[in-house]
Amino acid sequence: MNPALRLAEIIAALEQVGLTVLVMGGHSLPDLIHSKETERDKDWRDVLILEEFLDSRSLNQATTGSSAVDQALARLRSRRGLETALQRGFLEDAAIVRQALSHTQLSITQAILLPAAGTEAVLPTSTAPLEPVLVKRLRTIAPASALHLALVEVVRRHYRQAMQKADAADKAVIRAAQANPPPTNP
Repeated sequence: MNPALRLAEIIAALEQVGLTVLVMGGHSLPDLIHSKETERDKDWRDVLILEEFLDSRSLNQATTGSSAVDQALARLRSRRGLETALQRGFLEDAAIVRQALSHTQLSITQAILLPAAGTEAVLPTSTAPLEPVLVKRLRTIAPASALHLALVEVVRRHYRQAMQKADAADKAVIRAAQANPPPTNP
């Protein structure tokens, strides 16, 4: 079993009985996910697991009332999170979904929420902006339909490529700086 998945299961079980778990010495789960968004394919397998865990945590907090539904929806990143939000009725109120969309920064979250937000939903700028043709189509399909899930995966791949490209550029800058250190004064 994948250690990240096992850790997520253990933490989820502890949280269900009311225990708060601090992971990674104060770093938040979104920070941990972001740190895994690298060029390496194996890191992206961890991202998928961590996204499901984050969605589960956020939606459970919304269910218990310890956070607002729109805040939980604004963090959705996984198919399992979408399915859970649908099962709990969190996507039935288009006004709440539009409120959540106004707080999103990830194109994946926007793609997940847009079908439930209605045609008048406004999208804020995201890290890897959605193509206009995708936005138009996402506004007209049913949430969690086969087409919706396929389009979310298209957006996920686009996001992954953008993050991998950004990570490669960051590493290139670091390597260049290491290869050409600034002169030191005696």
